Amino acid sequence: PLCIEEISNLMTKIIEDCRIGGSPIEESTRYVLYDQQREGRWRYVCPANIMESGLKESYVKTMDFIFETYAAMVEPM
Repeated sequence: PLCIEEISNLMTKIIEDCRIGGSPIEESTRYVLYDQQREGRWRYVCPANIMESGLKESYVKTMDFIFETYAAMVEPM
């Protein structure tokens, strides 16, 4: 068996669409919470073209705010 973890939903579709002779089992993302940091950072994508540009600081600040807000709202639910 082959296990691929920590990839985006878009990447799962790419992998599943290209499979030959495989029958992937995909974990539902409906109930997966993203309210915990891993290795000191939130689990959002950091595209190279943004991270290597002048937008990096604004992007990280905005995404951190979004994930902090999400984490604060998930707990009361």
